[in-house]
Amino acid sequence: MLSWRPSARAPELRRPEGILEMYMAKRIGRSNGAPETRVPSASFPLRTSLRKALAEALRGFLPLQLASLVLNGATILLALPALSALFRLVLAASGLPRISDQNLGMVLAHPVALLLMILLVVAALAVVSLQLVTLIVLVHRQQCALPLQLRPVVEDVTRAIRAVVHYQSPLLIVYVLLVMPLGGFGLFSTVTRGIAVPLFISGEMLKAPVSAALYGTLLAVLLYVNLRLIFTFPLLVIEGISPGRAVAGSLAATRRQSWRIAAAIGIVAAGAGALSTLLTEAVVFAAALADRFAPPLAPAVAAGGYGIANVGSAVVLSFALVVILHALTAAYNNRRAGLPDGAPAPAPAAPEPHPRGRSGRRQAALVALGLTVMGATAVQSASILPAAGSVPADSGSTKIIAHRGFVGGGVENTIGALEAAARVQPDFVEIDAQETRDGRFILSHDVNLWIVSGLNVNTYELTLAEAEAIDVRVGGYSDSMVSLIDYVLRAEELGVKLLIELKLHGHESPQVVDRLLAELDSIGATGHHIYHSLSSEVVQELEEKRPGLRVGYTVAANVGTLEGEPGDFLVVEQSFFTEELAALARGRGKELWVWTVNDPDAIRTFLRVPVDGIITDRPDVVQGERKSIDDERGSAPGLRDALDELSLL
Repeated sequence: MLSWRPSARAPELRRPEGILEMYMAKRIGRSNGAPETRVPSASFPLRTSLRKALAEALRGFLPLQLASLVLNGATILLALPALSALFRLVLAASGLPRISDQNLGMVLAHPVALLLMILLVVAALAVVSLQLVTLIVLVHRQQCALPLQLRPVVEDVTRAIRAVVHYQSPLLIVYVLLVMPLGGFGLFSTVTRGIAVPLFISGEMLKAPVSAALYGTLLAVLLYVNLRLIFTFPLLVIEGISPGRAVAGSLAATRRQSWRIAAAIGIVAAGAGALSTLLTEAVVFAAALADRFAPPLAPAVAAGGYGIANVGSAVVLSFALVVILHALTAAYNNRRAGLPDGAPAPAPAAPEPHPRGRSGRRQAALVALGLTVMGATAVQSASILPAAGSVPADSGSTKIIAHRGFVGGGVENTIGALEAAARVQPDFVEIDAQETRDGRFILSHDVNLWIVSGLNVNTYELTLAEAEAIDVRVGGYSDSMVSLIDYVLRAEELGVKLLIELKLHGHESPQVVDRLLAELDSIGATGHHIYHSLSSEVVQELEEKRPGLRVGYTVAANVGTLEGEPGDFLVVEQSFFTEELAALARGRGKELWVWTVNDPDAIRTFLRVPVDGIITDRPDVVQGERKSIDDERGSAPGLRDALDELSLL
């Protein structure tokens, strides 16, 4: 059996009935008669903790990195397909092709689908917990100078996982699948890495000072909660207690220590980010050299560089996590042993004698196994260099749609933003039309106008004349709200084609589609522009009443396929885009557009796929990036874009 032994060995730790147990017993009403004792915060001297954590992480580098790679590989190859199969069962039980923001209630109302959904969530919790618990077990055993042999490690992990699968598991579900990833602490697992606030929500929150302040406050609260709960899993492993007691114990252990823990995590993350950047620059430099001196070999060099960087970034991320876990576990173990702040940990017992030759062979075998796993992973990654690393046949085929005009030159959905967009010359300008109280149409994305105007009033409460009298202010610009007719007339004067969204606020008349068409018919502009909506009913009605119009169906949040959806083209929020979805849309003869893409790296990625349309607040940037891609030569630029997409730090 392959194993790794530290230089010294200490006796197995017995779990004492210590201060945490007394505190938690009091909290859950199971006091054993011990005197009431408050749990002191875990000692966390910043410099000492990080120095010791780094030393321990380096000492146990091989076994912990091998374990991390194996866990990640098992998650990707086994767990994710199993979770996907469970999700397909949820869809089959509910009779739906996908789950979106519009039909989630239908899924939850179906008993079998709901049961399968609960099973899916519990399975996801188990997968993520297994990854985290295994690393904590290895770290804890290393600090206690216990051998990292397979059987005792599996026994420790099994005990900890039994504590996770508990009637109090909903606490961990909220923590692991929501609080951790939304606070930026879910990068260690492939399962939680993609869980984040959708970019269209964060973008809306950041467009005005008040909402931006609220959003910043929410992120700060999430960060603080994550810091206060950071000892939850170490306590599950070290103490073997229930999730509820672990949560309460973490709150006690982090009392008055949050800033030190945040500083430690920040320092480790900065170091990991620097290493990741150096690795990226090294492989891109190698690809650039190949482009210049050996062009026939350049694609192979780029693919190999991508594989190396893929494995390297995983190792860097895993090592950073191990350093943080060492710091946390050491701090708690010191406090658990009753040591004063900053005191060195007790020296382990004398080394257990064992044959040197046998130990050396095990160490060599471990090194060989680790290198083999890393090499195989790198080769596999190199073989699937993503679209971000390719040069599209025609990136100019991607349409550029200015989101609500050009907000870099005026307030969204106003004449000022339209005129600014006309100077940039996108393919389309996207606008939002809402029905007013008197059955006319005003341009506005927000139903309530407080954020953009300071007035706590809804569009459906206003007549068109009342709405046009309101001034809106966003991004340092101000303008008046404008009617749909006036906006369309000005767009036709400027030669700008529009993507018109009929935005529903829930108070529109049953004839809202007829009224929209009649209003545009009155100025002879209906057939000059294209349309889209978040409502499949609106899309179907537009198609039925005006078969000649080009109409798209927009999806805010979507998991699953888009089979059977109406529309000539599909518009998905960028967070939910997949290349499989793009291939499916093209197979059905439909274009796939993404919204709202503002980050230059993301813009380059979507241009390289290429998607059929990019809705953006920055049409000028999309134009510049499109020209840059069309003008580039060699493999290095595409490799850099692929690595930017890969980057996690």
